[in-house]
Amino acid sequence: MEVVDVVQKCINLMEAIYYAQQDARAYRMHCHDITRIVCKLWPTIVEAHQRNPNLSAAGGAEEIFETLKTELESALMVVNKCCALTQFDKLLDQGQTKRTLTMIRENLFMCAREAYTYTMRVCPPRARRRSASSSSGRHPEIPSSVAAEPSIGLIRFADPQ
Repeated sequence: MEVVDVVQKCINLMEAIYYAQQDARAYRMHCHDITRIVCKLWPTIVEAHQRNPNLSAAGGAEEIFETLKTELESALMVVNKCCALTQFDKLLDQGQTKRTLTMIRENLFMCAREAYTYTMRVCPPRARRRSASSSSGRHPEIPSSVAAEPSIGLIRFADPQ
């Protein structure tokens, strides 16, 4: 049996949260906030994990990514619960799910910030070449016609099969 390291588990959980949030019927805004945190962290961790497959073996990584994994599991559980809630369930719930979502969102934000900082320190991104467009404030790899589009910042995960 192949052992999946904790960083890969975090990546898998992030993708699962992204897809589960699309079906959420209750507390959509809270679920969307959780997904935004995940979508900001996902590219950084994926790039670092691709460049350094033993990222979880680095010093101090186990604690940070275990905490992140625990929060991601909690977030996935609550987002899946929001997918199943009906209006009557929300009434009976008396706001407990909303309070849980708020708490998980705050905890996930703190864990994501720690993981991002750690990943940037251990495995910094590759240096990008400066171009003429970088002096105008645009991203050097994005043409000016594409930079004007508002949808450029959206993260797209691979479709599940």
